[in-house]
Amino acid sequence: MFSGATVLSSIAIFAYAVGGTTLTWSLAVAVGFALSGVAEALPAGRRRAAAGLRIAAITLMLSLVGGVVFAPEYVV
Repeated sequence: MFSGATVLSSIAIFAYAVGGTTLTWSLAVAVGFALSGVAEALPAGRRRAAAGLRIAAITLMLSLVGGVVFAPEYVV
């Protein structure tokens, strides 16, 4: 998950540096991947914290899907 977050962040930074555009959707997905990666990296004794991070990542990803469904003009 961390590598996916790193790749998506790198793509967004490169796109901003070259084209001057911001890829906020890409950055939001990178944050979701990072949250999920942190949840997977926690030890077994931190189940509640891991569950909270997973719920936050799922909520973020579902809000992105909701944004695509209800406001597609902001995606492009």
